[in-house]
Order: sequence, then structure tokens, then C-alpha cells
Amino acid sequence: MKKFTKLLKTFIVSSNTMSHNIPIFQLFIWGIIYMTTVVGAATAVYASGSKWEKLPGAARDIGIGADGSVWVIGTDSTGGGYGIHEWKGMKWKKINGGAVRITVDPLGNPWVVNSGGNIYQRVNGKWKKLPGAAKDIGIGADGSVWVIGTDSTGGGYGIHKWNGMKWKKINGGAVRIAVDPLGNPWVVNSGGNIYQRVNGKWEKFPGAAKDIGIGADGSVWVIGTDSTGGGYGIYEWKGMKWKKINGGAVQISVDSNGMPWVVNSNGYIYRRR
Repeated sequence: MKKFTKLLKTFIVSSNTMSHNIPIFQLFIWGIIYMTTVVGAATAVYASGSKWEKLPGAARDIGIGADGSVWVIGTDSTGGGYGIHEWKGMKWKKINGGAVRITVDPLGNPWVVNSGGNIYQRVNGKWKKLPGAAKDIGIGADGSVWVIGTDSTGGGYGIHKWNGMKWKKINGGAVRIAVDPLGNPWVVNSGGNIYQRVNGKWEKFPGAAKDIGIGADGSVWVIGTDSTGGGYGIYEWKGMKWKKINGGAVQISVDSNGMPWVVNSNGYIYRRR
């Protein structure tokens, strides 16, 4: 806008020194062109992340690592649950194994929970079984690994952190879990309540959710409890409240740029661009 104002002044001064004046409507047209190209381009940049892009394939769960690696649990039935697939930019590449829940570590390796509750980590192209059992699993950008166990308790099931050798249980119960960049768990319990772990204590957040995802940049998103096409509403935490965006889904994960990737009730996979 400053450039256009300067341009307008230049033409007005020039018109006083030339043998003929530039018609005012011509300046108006130039202004429209400027606003359409320059300001319009800025608006387009500002609006990034406002559209959903549908990806090929179908899924039951999705996980994204801090390095940008995207993995899904497909809909193709197999031993241990469903097929495990990695996004390769244009298509999904299937690997061996089957699971029902998935998360991804900072190096891009998937960690899964299968239909029997068994926990596996992908190491050098092979599956390594970990002790214990789980219902859900989450990994932070710092590498912290947390699970929702199978031990029934108030709010769902026990919450456990991996210390490299075994799982260490903390207080509380939940059914879904995600981990922030500092390694703190955020959970959704059986009542749909949302909690964040802060300095060893649980802090309750407003609203209600079905699933939760956190990006490497700290962006927090949830699948709400308000029914809509494709599943339930999609919300981003804005520091004081949840902001709803268009669309509906049942599972969510968040990339390093803070953009959500979701799976809806039909199994369709979408990413926010």
C-alpha cells in the first residue's frame, strides 16, 4: 500500500510538469492492478493452511514425527490389526506388521500398539517388542514416549512414561494421549475432559475431545465431541480457548509446521494446507 501511495504521488507531480495530464481513472485502474497482484498475493500467503487436501488411501489412525515423517494404520486387515504405511510424498508405502494405534519418534521411526495391546518400536527396519501393554501411544519432539496402559482406573486407563528400560506410572487416567515438545503429556479421559501435565500436576482445559495431537512446534489440536460431517469438529488451542475450523474427523496428528492431518469417519485422509 505504501508503494502505491508513493506511485500515486509520483504520477500527480509528473502530470503537473507534462504537457498533458494522466486521466484519474487510469490511476484508479493502476491501483486496482496493484491491490490485486501485490496485496492479493500477501492475502494468499496469509490464508495458507485454510484448505483441506485429500490424500490417497484410507486409514484408521495417523502419526507424524518431528522430522515430518507421516505414518498411518491402514484399513487393510492383517495380523495384529491393520497394515502400517509410510507417506512417501506421492503414495503410501506398506511395511510388514499390523497395529491399531501409531505414533512417530523424532527420527521418523514408528511406534505402534497392536490389537493385542502389545507395544513395538521400529529399529533399523525391524520391530522390537517392548514390555507392557497399551491402548494408545504418543511421542514428543524431544523423544519422550508415553502410553495409555491397559490397567483400568478412574478416567480410563493408567498413564505411563518410558524411561528406556521400563514404564513408569504416574497418577491419572485417560484414553487418548499426545506429547508436547518438552515431553509433557496431554490427555483426553473417558469423559472427554482434556488435561495437560504441568510441573508434575494435571491442569484441566476447557472443552471436550475425542482425540488430541501436538506438533513439534507446540501447536495443539483436538477432535471435539460435536458431531458433524466426517466425524466431529476440529479445534486448535489458541492459548485461552479452542478455535474451530471447517471439517470433521475422528483421528488427528499435527506436523512440525503446526498443520493438522486427520482421518475422518469414512477413513479418508486429509492434510491442512
